[in-house]
Amino acid sequence: MANGEQGRNDAERWFERYLGEHGYEYDYEPDFDEVDTHPDFLAQRGGVEMVCEVKGFEEPPPSNGAQLRARR
Repeated sequence: MANGEQGRNDAERWFERYLGEHGYEYDYEPDFDEVDTHPDFLAQRGGVEMVCEVKGFEEPPPSNGAQLRARR
């Protein structure tokens, strides 16, 4: 599994840093023979693998306080 920032957008690059800082090995956009799509990451740590699709947001979601004020 390769490491090093390869992500194409801010969210993917942030997630790559998270994986690296927490001891995960990962592949960016791995090739799976069984499916036609390419998930963003295949990460592994401690013998466990996970497939990850990363999505970014234009703006962070409002905090609970902001939601409560907006409803009043």
